[in-house]
Amino acid sequence: MASPEEMDDTSEPPNPPKNTYKDPDSGRQRFLLEVEFVQCLANPTYIHYLAQNRYFEDEAFIGYLKYLQYWQRPEYIKFIMYSTLSVFPRTSSKPQLQNCYGPSCKPGVGA
Repeated sequence: MASPEEMDDTSEPPNPPKNTYKDPDSGRQRFLLEVEFVQCLANPTYIHYLAQNRYFEDEAFIGYLKYLQYWQRPEYIKFIMYSTLSVFPRTSSKPQLQNCYGPSCKPGVGA
């Protein structure tokens, strides 16, 4: 156990690490990857692929789709070229859509 003198130490706290990560492109790469993925969600064939591979049953994937809802805000939606996808991230987490996009569902059905 530390002595009272050691506990009363008023030395300065350690400096934060100098190797703090800085994004070299200020988030541009992440922005481009996310906008590309969000635009892929407008493709019924891709949605069918995701359903056949059970992505809609994965809580992490559903969480990611919920995170992507910020693309519906006006300052971001202007970067999206396909109008159908503004609805998908909001509705993809609904159980009835998850059931429709099951392995037996054909592309475009229920979309």
